[in-house]
Amino acid sequence: MRNKKRQLYRNDLVKALRQSKGLSQEELAKKSKTSRPSICDLESGADCRVSTLHKVADALGVPVSVFFDPNSKLEIRTQGA
Repeated sequence: MRNKKRQLYRNDLVKALRQSKGLSQEELAKKSKTSRPSICDLESGADCRVSTLHKVADALGVPVSVFFDPNSKLEIRTQGA
C-alpha cells in the first residue's frame, strides 16, 4: 500500500486568491518578492518555506493562517465584482 503525502497547506487557495485579485503568477511573485517558479510550486502543492507563504499571504492581503486551516471558508471575490 502506498502512503499518500499529506498536504500541509491549502494550495487551492493560493491560486484562487491570486486569480481573484487579477494577478498573474509573475505579478504575484513581484508583489511578494518571490519568484514565479515559487508561486507555481505553491499552487501545485509542492513543499515550500513558511516564509514564502508569509510573503504571499501579505501580498494577497490575507493572514497566513488561512493556508493552514482545512476548514477555511474565505469569501473570494473576483476583481471588479
